[in-house]
Amino acid sequence: SGGPTWRVQLGRRDGLVANQSGANAGLPSPFDPLATIISKFAAVGLDVTDVVTLS
Repeated sequence: SGGPTWRVQLGRRDGLVANQSGANAGLPSPFDPLATIISKFAAVGLDVTDVVTLS
């Protein structure tokens, strides 16, 4: 195509390990009651506005 190119590093830079059980425990299920979803968000410093924005 003749356009400019540049190298991009691949991979996530916010963690060095993957933890499926931790992700499953920390992420709310779409079937969780609202109170559970709010408490899981609060556990990582997010509030109800964040729940609405990210849901």
